[in-house]
Amino acid sequence: MAYKNLQEFIGALENENELVRIKTYVNPYLEIAEITDRISKTNNGGKALLFENTGYEFPVLMNAYGSEKRMCLALGVKSLNDVARDISSSDQSPWKIYRKRSGHFDHGNCGRSDHSESICQPERAL
Repeated sequence: MAYKNLQEFIGALENENELVRIKTYVNPYLEIAEITDRISKTNNGGKALLFENTGYEFPVLMNAYGSEKRMCLALGVKSLNDVARDISSSDQSPWKIYRKRSGHFDHGNCGRSDHSESICQPERAL
């Protein structure tokens, strides 16, 4: 399954009961890390955490890929072995296989000048 943006992926996490929204103010410097550390060490990696009140304009999503179930949800597969099988049986780069499978958009034309060797141009970075 391809997601248009992070908000859509957050919705999918919520639909799968894999997300906890934290509306109470949490200090982004130490508390978010401590809470995430404790949750991620629980059974099956805990849940993804969306801190909605950090004192800044934007929320913080943590532990989104902290379990095999959430990684499969993000990649649009039933098992991570599906991804490994695709990579090992292909002569293409893993990035191209992932993009083709997931339908994620290409960051290569993002227009930012500071991304010449970054994730926004994955063919060059790999």
